[in-house]
Amino acid sequence: MALALIGAGALSPSPAVSQAPPAEAPACALAAQVIRDGGSVIDASRALADLVACPHSGPPAFALLWDRNPGDTALLGNLSAATSYLRDMRTLSAVTRVAENAALPRHTRLAAIRTLVRLHSPILEVEFRTRPEEGPNGPVFVMVGQWTEVLGRDGSSPITPAGRDRIAASVQSMAKGDPDMEMRRIAARLERELVTAPKP
Repeated sequence: MALALIGAGALSPSPAVSQAPPAEAPACALAAQVIRDGGSVIDASRALADLVACPHSGPPAFALLWDRNPGDTALLGNLSAATSYLRDMRTLSAVTRVAENAALPRHTRLAAIRTLVRLHSPILEVEFRTRPEEGPNGPVFVMVGQWTEVLGRDGSSPITPAGRDRIAASVQSMAKGDPDMEMRRIAARLERELVTAPKP
């Protein structure tokens, strides 16, 4: 096999090459466009299902949807599941803002907190339950379990140790000072879980 010699200057890739996004399926761009365009709940949910296979374009689309604070319960659940499955630093700030925003409905914040826990420790699973007769602002029952294996995958910007520290600090802050007493109790429980959770 012939070996071609090249000049030293050619060893450094150009900025355009080094910054090029990884190749993704055409469906990724189409799904991301649906999220950017603000499609219907059904269209957005279908787009999320496609975007979990898109490590480059999926997380920014998730972050955009979190920033819009979707009110639909089904879409919120799908968004939480997608963000938890494709773990990426680019979603972290948006999810944290939702979790910490005391002006948002409790169920929206709980979805964000559940997502933060999974981004911090993918092996953990959190479920929240309320009694129907108590209404949306009644007591919340917290159930925490562990998967026998880690589900999902990393995006193109995986969650770093510093990112996990940010999540732990956010949960701790809510445990100490959230204006919603129930949210303080929930965050305090999850804070203890994060301390003892196996490291990724």
